[in-house]
Amino acid sequence: MTLGHLANAIYRDVVSAALDLEIDMLARAGERLVDRELARTFGGDDLVLHELRRLRVLNAAAEHYDLGAYHNALVHAVVPDQIEALNEAHAIGGEPLRLCGGRYVVRGIDVEAFADAFFADTDFAVPAPEIARPFEPDPTGVTRDLPRPGMVQGKEESDDRRS
Repeated sequence: MTLGHLANAIYRDVVSAALDLEIDMLARAGERLVDRELARTFGGDDLVLHELRRLRVLNAAAEHYDLGAYHNALVHAVVPDQIEALNEAHAIGGEPLRLCGGRYVVRGIDVEAFADAFFADTDFAVPAPEIARPFEPDPTGVTRDLPRPGMVQGKEESDDRRS
């Protein structure tokens, strides 16, 4: 799967590692999302944690999902900082980063270049009325902003693709 735009395996692996680090910080270490305004928009850290876990599952799926403004903003708030943390941890230990099961070995990731390529447009166009109200799951438990499983690139899959 790719989040937001079609990306290669290295991007997917880096996003996965960044999401895992953020989830660990929030769930195990009791940290809070650094972007407090975004956390309030989502409805608090518990819902942010829930959405990060959903993004991690979607990132491991085979399909491509176009993210809405809320989730693009969340990924943008998390991924660059966690890439920096990965770089620092590996620099301190002297270990290179191993991506894609060790197929790619790098000394570090240029955070700015990664963000520029991954987030080609950081104007996530959250409409003013959306910013004014907190993010809420709909009654079915599926968040309004993120495609349901079975939706690929914002469109329903046909029944024959699901079998």
